[in-house]
Amino acid sequence: MFFHFISLSYVAVILSAAAYFVLGSIWYSPRLFGKPRFHEREHSFGLKLSQTLAYFGEAIISLMIAYSINYLVVYFNANSPWKGLLVGFWVWLAFIATTQFSSFLWGYKSLMRFLVNAGFLLIGFCLIGLIAGIFKF
Repeated sequence: MFFHFISLSYVAVILSAAAYFVLGSIWYSPRLFGKPRFHEREHSFGLKLSQTLAYFGEAIISLMIAYSINYLVVYFNANSPWKGLLVGFWVWLAFIATTQFSSFLWGYKSLMRFLVNAGFLLIGFCLIGLIAGIFKF
């Protein structure tokens, strides 16, 4: 069977999504990397959503990412925090680092923007994997 139905800890999913959401709020705050990001954002053609809708969207995205990484941690039987962290790292390396770096190579993003965004996602994915591994442990 291609798709396996796996029993996940929904507490782990919610906690890891919340941790990812909080990390993003801190990471992109004006005290850390928010100011350089917003300076570049002035020239973007992205949606202009209210902050409430943007935070709601980010919460949904956080849940989706957390669910997916938790699923992979259980699927690959990463039964320790370290192994869960490694699942998060490999997901980041395979899907995030490559696509984000491609945008840098083709001139769509600056090196600073790549490092800020990819760095957040690296730490965030590893954090989700770590939490999932704790609950699998």
